[in-house]
Amino acid sequence: MPSSMSYTLFLLLNVNHDKDDVLEHVGQRLEKTGDKSFCFDSSPDIFFTAEYLEEKEDRSICVDIPFGAEDAVIKEVFDFITYLETRVQVQVLDPQVGRTLKPSDGEEVFRKWQNLNLQALRNYSDGHYFLRNVDEKDGKKRMVEAIKFHEETWQNHCSVALAYARIGYAGHAQKHFERALAMDPANSGIKHALGVTLFNLKEYAKAKELLSQALAEDPSNESASQLIDECNNKLNK
Repeated sequence: MPSSMSYTLFLLLNVNHDKDDVLEHVGQRLEKTGDKSFCFDSSPDIFFTAEYLEEKEDRSICVDIPFGAEDAVIKEVFDFITYLETRVQVQVLDPQVGRTLKPSDGEEVFRKWQNLNLQALRNYSDGHYFLRNVDEKDGKKRMVEAIKFHEETWQNHCSVALAYARIGYAGHAQKHFERALAMDPANSGIKHALGVTLFNLKEYAKAKELLSQALAEDPSNESASQLIDECNNKLNK
């Protein structure tokens, strides 16, 4: 198992900054969850937290990025750092890379995130873990990344499948949706999700079959109906 289920950055702040001013500035960009804590919450796809830390003379903002997110979360974090730099001078320490970052290091951070994120998903893919629940305690939001259950369940497989889908690993998502459907064959939601995944894999005939089953069981499913039409268009070309 990975030692952590998140990617962490420390934004080292210039010692001459005004704490209250910085906190107010951050609060205009992120959702405030405590006196010194914030989050960006577009869960389950994108979520990260930011907390103002004080240790002796040092001041920093710890940005914690839970694994299982869309890759776009890194762009959101970099955009936040750029926003923060309009108010205070910042050095970015990346413990995963092992040094403070230069402006040209963005691609390296992105690749490091991708590799560690994929490793985390692989380590929690046995059907016993449910990924990415947002929990709130004492007013602070956090992402509970991996809850272990004694039993293998279809819900767990779906949660991992969705995490794989967020990063474009449709083939991996397919396997977990198929396992989930085998465990709960009457579940129209899984049929729909697997149908969408097969559509993304350009398996249009298989996608149409599953989406048609999902629509028959839930005639109000407009998404399934629209995708069936798209499957027909692809198959008739």
